[in-house]
Amino acid sequence: MVGCDDFKFKERFKAMSPSERLNSVPISMELTYNYCGGEHFSFFFDRLKERRLFGVACPSCKSVYVPPRPFCGSCCVRTSGWVEVGPNGTIEACSEIFLPILDPSTGLQRKVPHTMVLVRLDGTHSCLHHVLHGEETPQIGDRVELLFAETCVGHMKDVLGFRRKESSPDLRREISKESFPSAEPMVVTGQVKIPFSFTMGDVGREFFSQLKNQKLKALQCKRCNEVHLPPTRYCKSCMSQDQSWIDVKPYGLLKGLVYISDKEREGLPREAMGWALVEMEGLKSSFLHYILDRGLKIGDHVKLQFQEHRVGSILDIKGFCR
Repeated sequence: MVGCDDFKFKERFKAMSPSERLNSVPISMELTYNYCGGEHFSFFFDRLKERRLFGVACPSCKSVYVPPRPFCGSCCVRTSGWVEVGPNGTIEACSEIFLPILDPSTGLQRKVPHTMVLVRLDGTHSCLHHVLHGEETPQIGDRVELLFAETCVGHMKDVLGFRRKESSPDLRREISKESFPSAEPMVVTGQVKIPFSFTMGDVGREFFSQLKNQKLKALQCKRCNEVHLPPTRYCKSCMSQDQSWIDVKPYGLLKGLVYISDKEREGLPREAMGWALVEMEGLKSSFLHYILDRGLKIGDHVKLQFQEHRVGSILDIKGFCR
């Protein structure tokens, strides 16, 4: 995978001819997830709905943490009592950011430059990291106050950041957790889209370019003669990089069989109904791909079938049939 800051690779890539370039596959993943906040964050976010910020205290060293944590970072004792903190605090560190980045709470690009600050809220022994609003240049030791969203729903996005404040009192106040109703366990459902480009290197480039020509290739280690399909940069047995390409016959023995569904489902291609683990002829390793013949059984001799239109990817292999 190639990072955005790999300028040397970009320049080298531009200088390559089309036949020399590595195969890069742009992919976008959509991941849906549930995040359970647990006892501490459920209580913490319930209070954010009321625009009130609470830290959890260590009964041993009396340190107060925001965001809350189940164990003290200093003495490893389980935290217990809750303490209302802020909403004012003191800047402990600040950084001016000139790189255009997206605001995770809005999905929009933050202005350039913008300032990020570490703030020790009144009544806490830890710092909260967030953006500083306003045009003034901040200094370490400046007083700031929390900015809340217009409508608070019990999420970290309820806190918009900090703004400068001339002076403010210490509002630390110890309370008992029992003075609040028990918080329901918080579960946050979200979805994140992750675009990335996967660069497969010269081994992948050769393997997939041969698939485009209906040829199946593997790498054989010159030291231990182990054959790898799909090919790998290093031999899995002896870690040698000294390997050579060999042709693999498109025939094999069915060693494993998994059916995803017993009947056809609307919108699901027939070949996606099952997977075959096939020991290719002349190899000790097995190769996994789709089943094209629903009548196949373990021990059957099968043949690899290619797609009619091939683009140089693993899906150029249609699957296995009798």
